[in-house]
Amino acid sequence: MSMQVVKNSEIKESYPDIHPERGRFELGRYYPPTIERKEYLNARIIEAIKDDFSEYKPLNNSQLNHLDRIDTFDYYPLDMHKAVELFLSYYGDGILDIIHGFRSPLVYGINAHNAGLAIDIAAADKTHARKITNAAFRAGIPNIVLGGDFEESQGYVHLDISPKEIFLYNAGIYEGPWS
Repeated sequence: MSMQVVKNSEIKESYPDIHPERGRFELGRYYPPTIERKEYLNARIIEAIKDDFSEYKPLNNSQLNHLDRIDTFDYYPLDMHKAVELFLSYYGDGILDIIHGFRSPLVYGINAHNAGLAIDIAAADKTHARKITNAAFRAGIPNIVLGGDFEESQGYVHLDISPKEIFLYNAGIYEGPWS
């Protein structure tokens, strides 16, 4: 069975010209768009491909250490930049290691990382994770998920500005200081 390779320009021409609504920033909080998550992510990915990812840039913040990995890049759209800056304003001092960021949607399909709308931040222990989650909650980040193994110092916090979704994998969902 042979695979036909489609040129990027042919792929781009086949997509509709769409511009989905963005989340909004008001009174020191982020409010996600009110659209179904899967539809939103698909639209954001199509829009990025059609625009050659022209809106995507590195985060360029001295508080962030984007770890080099073969499958993830420091490349995000403007609304993610604004959300991360807002989160950092609540987080305070300290360097954060981003262990997963943008991934190519042409390789990995449809999810928040592949739209450049999610980051995973390493958390050495539960106290560190709590500081990250509390700052993200104050900033209005809608999807805050605890993952990894905190007992082995391999925990992380997933921050995602896409419309809220209850995740189906084995991880803890953070819904505020009481959770």
